[in-house]
Order: sequence, then structure tokens, then C-alpha cells
Amino acid sequence: MAMKHSKAFQIAHHLRIRMAPFCERIEIAGSLRRDKNEVKDIEIVCVPKIETREIEVDLFGTTQKVS
Repeated sequence: MAMKHSKAFQIAHHLRIRMAPFCERIEIAGSLRRDKNEVKDIEIVCVPKIETREIEVDLFGTTQKVS
């Protein structure tokens, strides 16, 4: 289902703000970037921030000291 460019842009902008603390770079892509009147999906391309931690937690909640 398509939506108007303005509504899709509002949603993409909100997502961009929410993702910002976790990303080095975020770009809105696809039909939004190309300024299409009707948008069928919202495409966001991002580069995540990489952090190093002293302690690592695995999928089961077990902590391990990182060497």
C-alpha cells in the first residue's frame, strides 16, 4: 500500500532520530530520496557504531571477560 511522500518522510525522519545514537551515518534512500509522490516502502541505509567492551554477554546472558 502506497503512502504520500510527506507522511513517509515524517516516519523516516522519526526512525532516523531514534537510530542516531547507534549509527555513525544514516541516510534515507529509495523513493523517498528520489522525491516520488507516492512511497511504497521506507528505505534507510546506516553504518552502525562499533564499540569495544571489557565484558561480553552472550545470547544466554553469560558474561565473559574479553581478552
